Amino acid sequence: MVFYKVEAKRDMPEKENEMSTREKRAICSCLAERSDNFYHKCAGECFIATVAIRDESATFTVIAKTTDIVKSQFENYVAEPVFQIKSYKIEEITFSSFSSLLTSSLRNSFIVNDDDILERFEVDALQPHRGGYEFGEAIIDDSLSLDDCKNIASNLLFENTMHPELDRIAKTSGVKSVGHPVHYLLKADNRDIRKTVYKTLLSALYSKGRIKNKRYSFVDLSYSLVYSTSFKIGASSSR
Repeated sequence: MVFYKVEAKRDMPEKENEMSTREKRAICSCLAERSDNFYHKCAGECFIATVAIRDESATFTVIAKTTDIVKSQFENYVAEPVFQIKSYKIEEITFSSFSSLLTSSLRNSFIVNDDDILERFEVDALQPHRGGYEFGEAIIDDSLSLDDCKNIASNLLFENTMHPELDRIAKTSGVKSVGHPVHYLLKADNRDIRKTVYKTLLSALYSKGRIKNKRYSFVDLSYSLVYSTSFKIGASSSR
């Protein structure tokens, strides 16, 4: 699943400032219906919501099952005359940011129900903190070169294992992959070092097209959770 924020520049129609509150509400209702219609037309692969419409700009948010259809679907969506879009910029975002934009869209009456949209794409259960583990997200840094990645590995004293892998990644330009192209087992006593290492590997993989999305997620399992779960299992089996 991928999430996007779209910032667009627009020409404001001459009569827009003269619209009554009733007319503006009617436009909001039409755009909410338009979002829902687009969802059904693309067979549930994508949902686009208007977040805000200002004099010279507009904000949208998108959830999609693949990256391939986002651009074409968005351009069809904003063909509505009320938008008058001149240019736009698409930015990949986290689920948390997407959820916040959906809330703003609901508040501005551009969608009817934000929870329903999350349920349609089966992401309604995603929460930052649940049951003793931490779920989080971030966006890959796409500004790192191979030399940057190698320098980071050397500074962390990981060059013996990371440099060969970074060289292998660098040789795979143009290789098409679907899903997760590789799995790593990373062991380090320091949490910050672990984070820096996997972030560096992700940047290298993204730069060579081995992964398509800039967004990644992680789950931290606490020692206390693992220990208490093991103890309960042991206690239960001894009965």
